[in-house]
Amino acid sequence: MRLKLCNLLTVCLVTVIVIYPALLVCSVVWQEHLKIVLGEQNHTIKTVHWLLFLIPICLELFVIGYHKSRNNHILALQKQVTMLERLWEQS
Repeated sequence: MRLKLCNLLTVCLVTVIVIYPALLVCSVVWQEHLKIVLGEQNHTIKTVHWLLFLIPICLELFVIGYHKSRNNHILALQKQVTMLERLWEQS
């Protein structure tokens, strides 16, 4: 179980490290594009910048939460199977 969690965290960390610089570059380019198109509206630019910053973090948290709930579900099913096997052997 710990090995799976360690592997999952390693994959997530490497993915974020690889993708994050590209997202920052896209954010800077998008910021400059908005400056040209909209003028100097800093509020809109800051909002888009924060969205581009928070989206990968939210995705990573979602993936970790999904895997955790899936593992808990599998563990509960395994406990039920072992209980049913014991009941089968007793009868």
